[in-house]
Amino acid sequence: MRLIYICFAAISVTAAAHAQTPTIADGGVANAASFDRGTGVAPGSMVAIYGSSLATALARSDSVPMSTSVSDVAVTFNGIAAPVQLVSPNMITAQVPWDVLADPTVAGSAAVVVTRPGIQSQALTIPIVPAAPAIYRVHPSTPQALALNSDGTLAAAAGSIEGMQSHPAVPGDTILVYANGLGAVSPAIATGANARDLTRVTQIVPTVLIQGLPATVSFSGLSPKVPGLNLLNVMVPAGITASDSAPIQIQIGNILTTDQITIAVRAQ
Repeated sequence: MRLIYICFAAISVTAAAHAQTPTIADGGVANAASFDRGTGVAPGSMVAIYGSSLATALARSDSVPMSTSVSDVAVTFNGIAAPVQLVSPNMITAQVPWDVLADPTVAGSAAVVVTRPGIQSQALTIPIVPAAPAIYRVHPSTPQALALNSDGTLAAAAGSIEGMQSHPAVPGDTILVYANGLGAVSPAIATGANARDLTRVTQIVPTVLIQGLPATVSFSGLSPKVPGLNLLNVMVPAGITASDSAPIQIQIGNILTTDQITIAVRAQ
Protein backbone atom coordinates (compact mmCIF):
# COMPACT_ATOMS: atom_id res chain seq x y z
CA MET A 1 0.00 0.00 0.00
CA ARG A 2 3.06 2.29 -0.23
CA LEU A 3 1.57 4.05 -3.25
CA ILE A 4 -1.45 5.20 -1.28
CA TYR A 5 0.77 6.89 1.26
CA ILE A 6 2.72 8.51 -1.58
CA CYS A 7 -0.53 9.92 -2.98
CA PHE A 8 -1.51 11.30 0.42
CA ALA A 9 1.94 12.73 1.18
CA ALA A 10 2.74 14.29 -2.20
CA ILE A 11 2.92 17.90 -1.08
CA SER A 12 5.79 20.08 0.08
CA VAL A 13 6.34 20.45 3.80
CA THR A 14 7.04 23.88 5.17
CA ALA A 15 9.36 24.81 8.02
CA ALA A 16 8.58 23.73 11.56
CA ALA A 17 5.56 25.43 13.06
CA HIS A 18 6.68 25.39 16.72
CA ALA A 19 3.98 26.63 19.11
CA GLN A 20 1.94 28.83 16.80
CA THR A 21 -1.83 28.37 16.72
CA PRO A 22 -2.86 25.91 14.00
CA THR A 23 -4.94 27.45 11.24
CA ILE A 24 -7.07 25.59 8.69
CA ALA A 25 -7.14 27.42 5.36
CA ASP A 26 -10.46 28.63 3.98
CA GLY A 27 -11.75 25.79 1.84
CA GLY A 28 -8.83 23.80 3.21
CA VAL A 29 -10.43 20.36 3.52
CA ALA A 30 -10.13 18.35 0.30
CA ASN A 31 -10.81 14.88 -1.00
CA ALA A 32 -7.48 13.06 -0.56
CA ALA A 33 -7.73 11.43 -3.99
CA SER A 34 -8.85 14.32 -6.19
CA PHE A 35 -7.67 17.18 -3.92
CA ASP A 36 -10.92 18.95 -4.84
CA ARG A 37 -11.92 21.53 -2.23
CA GLY A 38 -15.30 22.88 -1.25
CA THR A 39 -17.39 20.24 -3.00
CA GLY A 40 -18.07 18.20 0.14
CA VAL A 41 -16.49 15.07 1.57
CA ALA A 42 -18.11 11.76 2.43
CA PRO A 43 -18.24 9.91 5.76
CA GLY A 44 -15.45 7.35 6.01
CA SER A 45 -13.39 8.99 3.27
CA MET A 46 -9.81 10.21 3.47
CA VAL A 47 -9.25 13.95 3.38
CA ALA A 48 -6.34 16.35 3.13
CA ILE A 49 -6.51 19.30 5.52
CA TYR A 50 -4.46 22.31 4.44
CA GLY A 51 -3.35 25.21 6.59
CA SER A 52 -0.47 26.57 8.61
CA SER A 53 1.19 25.56 11.90
CA LEU A 54 -0.77 22.31 11.80
CA ALA A 55 2.20 20.37 13.24
CA THR A 56 5.85 20.98 14.12
CA ALA A 57 7.23 18.43 11.64
CA LEU A 58 6.34 15.66 9.23
CA ALA A 59 5.16 12.47 10.96
CA ARG A 60 3.10 9.48 9.89
CA SER A 61 1.36 6.57 11.52
CA ASP A 62 0.87 3.23 9.78
CA SER A 63 -1.06 1.66 12.66
CA VAL A 64 -4.28 -0.26 12.08
CA PRO A 65 -6.72 0.71 13.49
CA MET A 66 -5.53 4.23 12.72
CA SER A 67 -4.54 6.40 15.67
CA THR A 68 -6.51 9.54 16.52
CA SER A 69 -3.27 11.39 17.31
CA VAL A 70 0.07 11.60 15.53
CA SER A 71 2.89 13.57 17.18
CA ASP A 72 0.30 15.08 19.55
CA VAL A 73 -1.76 16.43 16.66
CA ALA A 74 -5.45 15.54 16.62
CA VAL A 75 -8.44 16.36 14.44
CA THR A 76 -12.14 16.36 15.22
CA PHE A 77 -15.23 16.51 12.99
CA ASN A 78 -18.28 17.72 14.91
CA GLY A 79 -16.37 16.90 18.09
CA ILE A 80 -15.69 13.31 17.01
CA ALA A 81 -12.05 12.24 16.99
CA ALA A 82 -10.80 11.46 13.48
CA PRO A 83 -8.12 8.87 12.67
CA VAL A 84 -4.95 10.65 11.54
CA GLN A 85 -2.53 9.19 9.01
CA LEU A 86 -0.03 11.97 8.35
CA VAL A 87 0.76 15.38 9.82
CA SER A 88 3.03 18.18 8.61
CA PRO A 89 3.14 21.94 9.14
CA ASN A 90 0.91 22.63 6.14
CA MET A 91 -1.10 19.44 5.63
CA ILE A 92 -2.81 16.64 7.56
CA THR A 93 -4.39 13.51 6.11
CA ALA A 94 -7.20 12.03 8.15
CA GLN A 95 -10.35 9.95 7.86
CA VAL A 96 -13.77 11.56 8.17
CA PRO A 97 -15.53 9.60 10.96
CA TRP A 98 -18.20 7.27 9.64
CA ASP A 99 -20.57 8.67 12.28
CA VAL A 100 -19.85 12.35 11.56
CA LEU A 101 -23.59 12.64 10.84
CA ALA A 102 -26.40 10.65 12.43
CA ASP A 103 -27.41 9.41 8.97
CA PRO A 104 -24.50 9.00 6.51
CA THR A 105 -26.89 8.80 3.55
CA VAL A 106 -28.02 12.44 3.85
CA ALA A 107 -26.08 15.67 3.44
CA GLY A 108 -25.09 17.92 6.31
CA SER A 109 -22.08 19.79 7.64
CA ALA A 110 -19.19 19.32 10.05
CA ALA A 111 -17.02 21.62 12.11
CA VAL A 112 -13.37 20.63 11.69
CA VAL A 113 -10.84 21.47 14.42
CA VAL A 114 -7.10 20.72 14.59
CA THR A 115 -5.64 20.45 18.09
CA ARG A 116 -2.04 20.56 19.27
CA PRO A 117 -0.91 20.47 22.90
CA GLY A 118 -2.65 23.35 24.65
CA ILE A 119 -3.86 25.05 21.46
CA GLN A 120 -6.48 24.46 18.81
CA SER A 121 -7.55 25.97 15.53
CA GLN A 122 -10.72 27.87 14.85
CA ALA A 123 -13.40 25.53 13.57
CA LEU A 124 -13.90 25.35 9.81
CA THR A 125 -17.37 24.25 8.71
CA ILE A 126 -17.41 22.00 5.65
CA PRO A 127 -20.16 20.23 3.69
CA ILE A 128 -20.65 16.50 4.27
CA VAL A 129 -22.26 14.61 1.40
CA PRO A 130 -23.34 10.96 1.09
CA ALA A 131 -20.74 10.29 -1.61
CA ALA A 132 -17.82 12.24 -3.08
CA PRO A 133 -16.20 9.79 -5.49
CA ALA A 134 -12.64 10.18 -6.73
CA ILE A 135 -10.00 7.91 -8.25
CA TYR A 136 -6.49 7.86 -6.87
CA ARG A 137 -3.61 8.59 -9.20
CA VAL A 138 -0.16 7.06 -9.06
CA HIS A 139 1.11 10.57 -8.25
CA PRO A 140 -0.67 13.94 -8.26
CA SER A 141 1.56 15.11 -11.11
CA THR A 142 0.35 12.40 -13.51
CA PRO A 143 -3.11 11.59 -14.88
CA GLN A 144 -2.42 7.86 -14.55
CA ALA A 145 -5.05 6.17 -12.41
CA LEU A 146 -3.99 3.83 -9.64
CA ALA A 147 -5.58 0.85 -11.37
CA LEU A 148 -3.99 -2.59 -11.41
CA ASN A 149 -4.24 -5.44 -13.87
CA SER A 150 -5.04 -8.90 -12.52
CA ASP A 151 -1.32 -9.74 -12.55
CA GLY A 152 -0.59 -6.82 -10.21
CA THR A 153 0.93 -4.56 -12.86
CA LEU A 154 -0.31 -1.05 -13.50
CA ALA A 155 -2.88 -0.55 -16.28
CA ALA A 156 -0.58 1.87 -18.08
CA ALA A 157 1.62 1.92 -21.15
CA ALA A 158 4.65 -0.33 -20.71
CA GLY A 159 7.54 1.58 -19.14
CA SER A 160 5.52 4.77 -18.70
CA ILE A 161 5.81 4.94 -14.90
CA GLU A 162 9.32 4.72 -13.53
CA GLY A 163 9.84 1.90 -11.07
CA MET A 164 6.53 0.17 -11.84
CA GLN A 165 5.75 -2.73 -14.14
CA SER A 166 2.84 -1.93 -16.41
CA HIS A 167 0.91 -2.93 -19.50
CA PRO A 168 -2.42 -1.86 -21.03
CA ALA A 169 -5.66 -3.58 -20.09
CA VAL A 170 -7.78 -5.24 -22.79
CA PRO A 171 -11.55 -5.82 -23.07
CA GLY A 172 -12.67 -8.54 -20.70
CA ASP A 173 -9.87 -7.88 -18.22
CA THR A 174 -10.87 -7.04 -14.66
CA ILE A 175 -8.84 -4.20 -13.19
CA LEU A 176 -8.62 -3.12 -9.55
CA VAL A 177 -9.30 0.60 -9.16
CA TYR A 178 -8.28 2.50 -6.01
CA ALA A 179 -10.89 5.09 -5.06
CA ASN A 180 -12.14 7.35 -2.30
CA GLY A 181 -15.43 8.73 -1.05
CA LEU A 182 -17.88 6.08 -2.25
CA GLY A 183 -20.07 6.46 0.83
CA ALA A 184 -21.67 4.22 3.41
CA VAL A 185 -20.88 0.50 3.49
CA SER A 186 -22.63 -2.63 4.67
CA PRO A 187 -22.06 -4.02 7.18
CA ALA A 188 -21.01 -0.90 9.06
CA ILE A 189 -17.40 -0.53 10.15
CA ALA A 190 -15.63 1.28 12.98
CA THR A 191 -13.86 4.51 12.07
CA GLY A 192 -10.14 3.91 11.55
CA ALA A 193 -10.50 0.17 10.98
CA ASN A 194 -9.77 -1.86 7.87
CA ALA A 195 -12.15 -4.50 6.51
CA ARG A 196 -9.97 -7.53 7.19
CA ASP A 197 -12.64 -9.14 9.39
CA LEU A 198 -15.58 -8.93 6.96
CA THR A 199 -16.17 -8.06 3.33
CA ARG A 200 -17.85 -4.67 3.23
CA VAL A 201 -19.59 -3.36 0.14
CA THR A 202 -20.79 0.15 -0.64
CA GLN A 203 -24.52 0.67 -0.22
CA ILE A 204 -24.55 2.29 -3.66
CA VAL A 205 -22.73 0.51 -6.49
CA PRO A 206 -21.27 3.28 -8.66
CA THR A 207 -21.21 3.37 -12.42
CA VAL A 208 -17.71 3.21 -13.91
CA LEU A 209 -17.04 4.54 -17.40
CA ILE A 210 -13.98 3.80 -19.53
CA GLN A 211 -13.79 6.02 -22.62
CA GLY A 212 -17.39 6.88 -21.82
CA LEU A 213 -18.50 3.24 -22.06
CA PRO A 214 -20.14 1.61 -19.01
CA ALA A 215 -17.99 -1.07 -17.42
CA THR A 216 -19.25 -3.96 -15.30
CA VAL A 217 -18.50 -3.42 -11.59
CA SER A 218 -18.26 -6.77 -9.81
CA PHE A 219 -17.13 -5.34 -6.46
CA SER A 220 -17.38 -1.95 -4.80
CA GLY A 221 -16.28 -1.86 -1.20
CA LEU A 222 -13.50 -1.37 1.31
CA SER A 223 -9.91 -2.57 1.30
CA PRO A 224 -9.18 -5.40 3.73
CA LYS A 225 -5.83 -3.76 4.51
CA VAL A 226 -6.01 0.03 4.32
CA PRO A 227 -8.59 1.97 6.38
CA GLY A 228 -10.76 4.33 4.36
CA LEU A 229 -9.67 2.96 0.99
CA ASN A 230 -12.34 2.02 -1.57
CA LEU A 231 -11.63 -0.71 -4.09
CA LEU A 232 -13.50 -1.38 -7.34
CA ASN A 233 -13.27 -4.49 -9.49
CA VAL A 234 -14.08 -3.26 -12.99
CA MET A 235 -14.26 -5.21 -16.26
CA VAL A 236 -12.90 -3.35 -19.28
CA PRO A 237 -15.80 -3.14 -21.76
CA ALA A 238 -15.82 -4.19 -25.37
CA GLY A 239 -15.82 -1.44 -27.97
CA ILE A 240 -12.96 0.61 -26.57
CA THR A 241 -10.34 2.23 -28.78
CA ALA A 242 -6.67 1.54 -28.12
CA SER A 243 -5.21 4.41 -26.14
CA ASP A 244 -2.50 5.14 -23.60
CA SER A 245 -4.80 7.74 -22.02
CA ALA A 246 -8.32 6.34 -21.90
CA PRO A 247 -10.46 8.29 -19.40
CA ILE A 248 -11.79 6.29 -16.45
CA GLN A 249 -14.59 7.87 -14.41
CA ILE A 250 -16.90 7.09 -11.51
CA GLN A 251 -20.51 8.23 -11.46
CA ILE A 252 -22.80 8.26 -8.44
CA GLY A 253 -26.12 9.99 -9.05
CA ASN A 254 -25.38 13.31 -10.73
CA ILE A 255 -21.73 13.31 -9.59
CA LEU A 256 -19.26 12.37 -12.34
CA THR A 257 -15.54 12.40 -11.69
CA THR A 258 -13.11 14.14 -14.02
CA ASP A 259 -12.22 12.67 -17.41
CA GLN A 260 -8.59 13.71 -16.87
CA ILE A 261 -7.66 10.51 -15.00
CA THR A 262 -6.70 7.73 -17.37
CA ILE A 263 -5.56 4.16 -17.94
CA ALA A 264 -3.99 2.47 -20.96
CA VAL A 265 -6.15 0.09 -22.98
CA ARG A 266 -5.74 -2.03 -26.08
CA ALA A 267 -8.52 -3.31 -28.29
CA GLN A 268 -8.70 -7.04 -28.84
